[in-house]
Amino acid sequence: MVINIDLKPILTTTQTYLSSAVSAAGTALTVINNGGFTADDYILLGNLASEQSELAAISTVATNVTINSSALKFPHSINTSVQKVLYNQIKVEKSTDNGSNWTVEATININGDQEYFDYAINGALTTDIYRTRFYNSTLSQYSPYSNEIAASGSVVETIINSIFSKLKIDETGDEQIKPEDLFNLIAEADLEISREIIRLNPNYFRADEDIDIVNGTTEYILPIDFVRSSRVLIKYSDDDTQFESDQVSENFGDTLTDDSLARVHYIVNKKSVGRYYLGLKKLPTEGVTDGITVSYIKQPIRIYQTSDDLNLPQSGLFIDVLENRVLHKIFMYYKDNLGLANMHVEMYQTGLQSIRQIVGMSDWSNEAYSLSAEVEQIFNPYGSY
Repeated sequence: MVINIDLKPILTTTQTYLSSAVSAAGTALTVINNGGFTADDYILLGNLASEQSELAAISTVATNVTINSSALKFPHSINTSVQKVLYNQIKVEKSTDNGSNWTVEATININGDQEYFDYAINGALTTDIYRTRFYNSTLSQYSPYSNEIAASGSVVETIINSIFSKLKIDETGDEQIKPEDLFNLIAEADLEISREIIRLNPNYFRADEDIDIVNGTTEYILPIDFVRSSRVLIKYSDDDTQFESDQVSENFGDTLTDDSLARVHYIVNKKSVGRYYLGLKKLPTEGVTDGITVSYIKQPIRIYQTSDDLNLPQSGLFIDVLENRVLHKIFMYYKDNLGLANMHVEMYQTGLQSIRQIVGMSDWSNEAYSLSAEVEQIFNPYGSY
């Protein structure tokens, strides 16, 4: 599940603007007027959800036009907004006993470059309850709690509810967009962004699969999303320790003894069934639970129901990018609102740029900023934005 946290409540009406530019790592901010700002306040430089916006802590205030702060991560130009914020962190709390006792599940620093933060929860029980509140770590001050959130529904269902909430319509949809339409848009966006990640870093999506060895069986079907293996560990007895196996061709060593072939395996693509298989060159003589562990590169596959896991990591940035892609398409093709469509596509592109940095993209060419032609043709038949 994903908890969608609106960050706008951290903002105050105390605001000024830089009267001169400040560089990255700078600490002295020259502003039009520093009235209302005091030491230990937090400030937002830039607008919430804008690229390179950030939070900083005020150390001192000098004269009428100087604010000294913690070192900045980014440069900021003249006329950049400087706004006082009440809190710099989010606290996520969890209760497993229907709200009688609560523990802190996570403490999240607010960066300032998102308007909403999506906190992904894995492995939650349906009896778990969550709540959030903001925290000022310098002054040890808390905001009021959010409403309690029951841990029911999948990540996809949570995203559907989050988007409907942002559209200010209930979970049944309206005349223009129905839940099934929204699900299809989420599935398409998940696959589209995942394929773009693979275009930039083919090895980004990885997984491990444990396979039970069956006495007398040498070939084992691999997961449907298998592309290629990066490591294979094998043991032929429950009493053994797994060793790393080398990959060989399918007909390697057919004249050798089983003992000579204990440390090798092969991978074969059985096109008749459309799946990859792992083959052992040594014939197993006993069953072994989790006898084989395959670390592999996986390909994204389309989700077909709300209980399916997304291909994308279930963290705030990736969910935020997916939601903006979906909202862009809703306002472009369902709601006929070009202004909001353009706003969300700009937010989508900014988020996608951040994802490219995360997955290891180093060549920031213009070509890299657009989705691959193949992906666009499949998922955006109306044309590129």
